[in-house]
Amino acid sequence: MTTVLGKLRNRPQFLKVAAKGRKWVTPGFILQVRSHNYEEREIATHENIRIGYSVSKKVGSAVVRNRVKRRLRALVAKVISSYARA
Repeated sequence: MTTVLGKLRNRPQFLKVAAKGRKWVTPGFILQVRSHNYEEREIATHENIRIGYSVSKKVGSAVVRNRVKRRLRALVAKVISSYARA
């Protein structure tokens, strides 16, 4: 079964994860996770996982923030694909 990565796109989706999920904090990174509830899906999709990236302006200019998000997306894709093959 292939893993389809969806995106968290708007503020209410991020807020729902923050309100009902779990949170791990390190000095340079915050990870928030919420289990997928099929009854609450806004739209019917075949996404197994939805991921959103938010980078603070404290990190730097838009160019730097976008670079951070691209690197995070590449890292997540690599990790998810290695777990999907296992």
